[in-house]
Amino acid sequence: MEKSLTLLANSNISDYLASVAAREPTPGGGAVAAVAAAEACALLAKVAHFSKGLDMEEIYEEAVSEIGKLLTLGDKDSEIFLRVIKADRKAKNFEMLLIEAAKAPTEILEICSLQIPRLRAVIKTGNRSLITDLGIAAFLFGASIRSCLLNMDINIKGVKDIPVEITKAKEKAEITLEELALITQISQDAVS
Repeated sequence: MEKSLTLLANSNISDYLASVAAREPTPGGGAVAAVAAAEACALLAKVAHFSKGLDMEEIYEEAVSEIGKLLTLGDKDSEIFLRVIKADRKAKNFEMLLIEAAKAPTEILEICSLQIPRLRAVIKTGNRSLITDLGIAAFLFGASIRSCLLNMDINIKGVKDIPVEITKAKEKAEITLEELALITQISQDAVS
């Protein structure tokens, strides 16, 4: 791994933010998108942990499990980005490298989409005292998704044959954003 690659799972918040602000190519927006989704999973886990119900423990465990995956994807995004900026843009495999660079955001989108049924379950039967934490989780998932879409768009901009899984992920992301808007509205209505 490159010297400038910071492993997200091993960073404290101050070091992580300093590395984002540093005059280094990574971590950048892709890693930030992964961390935003990881924070959203942490909030979802917190609310499930403070809630009663048969599925709350499972939701807690699943959300906590996603945190590590997301941090790994943030590191993967940084690693691939370093390869892209060092690559010869005229090389035969450059387009394949751009497609690979779109895969980490695609995987982050998928994890965010998987949280919708969990958010719905917790907002329906979870601890009402933590409704704003669920709303904030939904906002963070939305920010992560929008960030991933932006990164995917820049990565596939010059690609002639966009893989079907990337196109489908983008379509699914739009539906997920609509669902997140409903969840945030429920949390906002609860505190109004």
